[in-house]
Amino acid sequence: MLKKIMELSSKFFVALLLGLLVLSFSIWGVGDVFRSNVSDAVAIVGEQEISEGEFRQAMNREVDHMKQNFGDQLTPDVLKSLNIHKRIINQLVNDKLLSQEAQEIGLVFGDKPALQQIASVPQFRNEDGSFNAEAFHQFLRGQGHSEAGFIKMISDTTARQVLIDVVTNNAFVSEGLVKKIYEYENEKRKVSTVILPTNLISEIREPTTEEIADFYEKEKSKFSTMEYRDVSYLVLNSEAVDVEKEINEDSLKQSYQAHIRDYTTPEKRNLLNIIFESKEAADEAYQQIKSGKDFYGVAKDLANQDKAETALGYLAKEDLLPEISEKIFSLAKDEVSEPLESSFGWHVVKLLDIKPEQVEPIEKVKNELRQKLIVEKSEEIVYSLSAKLEDLLAAGSSLEEAANELGLKLNKTGMINSAGVLKERGELTKNMPRYSNFLSVAFATEEGQSSSLEQGEDGKSYFVLKVDEVIEPRTKALDEVKGNVISAWKQAKSRELLGGLAEGVVESLKASGDNVNIEEINKKIKAGNEETQKYSAKIAGEALLKNFDSLKRSPDENTTDYPASFFEEVFALKKGDASGYHEKVNKDLVVGKVIEIISANYKKDADGLGQIEQTLSYDASEDMWEQYLLYLRSKFPVKIIEEKITSE
Repeated sequence: MLKKIMELSSKFFVALLLGLLVLSFSIWGVGDVFRSNVSDAVAIVGEQEISEGEFRQAMNREVDHMKQNFGDQLTPDVLKSLNIHKRIINQLVNDKLLSQEAQEIGLVFGDKPALQQIASVPQFRNEDGSFNAEAFHQFLRGQGHSEAGFIKMISDTTARQVLIDVVTNNAFVSEGLVKKIYEYENEKRKVSTVILPTNLISEIREPTTEEIADFYEKEKSKFSTMEYRDVSYLVLNSEAVDVEKEINEDSLKQSYQAHIRDYTTPEKRNLLNIIFESKEAADEAYQQIKSGKDFYGVAKDLANQDKAETALGYLAKEDLLPEISEKIFSLAKDEVSEPLESSFGWHVVKLLDIKPEQVEPIEKVKNELRQKLIVEKSEEIVYSLSAKLEDLLAAGSSLEEAANELGLKLNKTGMINSAGVLKERGELTKNMPRYSNFLSVAFATEEGQSSSLEQGEDGKSYFVLKVDEVIEPRTKALDEVKGNVISAWKQAKSRELLGGLAEGVVESLKASGDNVNIEEINKKIKAGNEETQKYSAKIAGEALLKNFDSLKRSPDENTTDYPASFFEEVFALKKGDASGYHEKVNKDLVVGKVIEIISANYKKDADGLGQIEQTLSYDASEDMWEQYLLYLRSKFPVKIIEEKITSE
């Protein structure tokens, strides 16, 4: 509803938005924004790229988070059905769009605002409110971040969030609109309903020969057999190839050397750190330590840091800020650094211990290497075989000949319909690959022909099929299905007669007053009409009266079986009017009469009015956000390389 009300032209929207941005960003300084310069991209956004590594990390984080909630239920098939890869790539694209827009309009945050945000986090503060560097570094180690990377991430995120807030916090919803929608949504009606049970007509006469023939001609499609196909197929996947014999000691060693970084733990150093706001204070501390004073004592006296707060633990070079990492990693054991400046302030660092780089020996990781090689080799062989198979089929080889040439197993589905159900047994065939497009390809291929080579959803497997035989659908002769035709005719005619009785109830309700007399209505139903007499209908039941003193516009626990069309019509009627008949979930028919219209009074429901306003404001914000993203996509072109994100 709101989107129909808020139809803003794109030019007006952009002009309004940019005005808000200029006003909101005038307080921020200008700086530089990092631009990605990776070459292997899954998406290109303006002048920036999203690397496979970025995408994979974001996917892994999301999947790990979902596993905490879903556990073993989060299977690969479930993940695929949720289209997580599309949601993740869109999030990353939006981040790049916002980063480039922030740079262009001069919205850039340096390290200082990010450091202030970090220092304000309760878990990074001591009891006296001072910054707890050790707690911060423990967090970084747990999350796998470096100081520099985390500070940059906070700065970029802050800039993006300011953009988001400016767009979404400036949505306007008028007070009059809020009141109108409150009145619309909270209006109630006093309604009397008459329900005609589906079994009200218990029996009708037998159809004549002419009626049977006419009904059969009109409903022929209901008495047709299904199309069935017998299909041969080849599948190329890791299960179809045997690569174990190709994995030997030499290939394991080559793979080990190629992935040596995966099995290497970098050199780490156990560090103590005292941090100061000024160089003068750091110099004083350094001189006292050099003169022989205890490191921990100086930390306590000059920086109010206790022993635990000075301990950074074992850190790799990449864990440190680049401006101080070189000097720290040039220290000898037990050496204390001269004061070092970073974005956090001034540091005096002591090196306690060195853990040299460690490389896991090949013997410990052989099983892991073997499994990786099996997967890699399988994919290589499958891809190679797919190319050979395609060439053989293009050269005129039959599917059987190609299977023999490549040493592949030719499978058969049996005679199946378009749902994969076997003709003879009426159950789903077990001899069919579980690719979502297999059946659609099978039923789009001509009899005696082979399909093209199709890729599986995983991007790493293939299938090709041949339709060996087709049993075309046919309409059964009347003599074959006469009993079914008679039953269907009786059911349809009984339904038609029930509708005729319901129309009579509609007329009775229109003529009645506020008090609906169900006894009078049932007398008229029992008497029947011209049509019920024509078909010798037996009326065995009675209509039921159900009154609602305050019917809501949408179903509640008392009306869950009423169709939406009933509410739409009833709330469009004037007082005293009656609706047409509607079909309930259980196939009963229902007719309603409006006895009274109960207007909503927003003055007595401040909370309800507030909820409406909040919902409308949120919807308006969402609309503005969607339009803003469309504007950014027109400004910074987006190209997503689908095959790369679906293969991750």
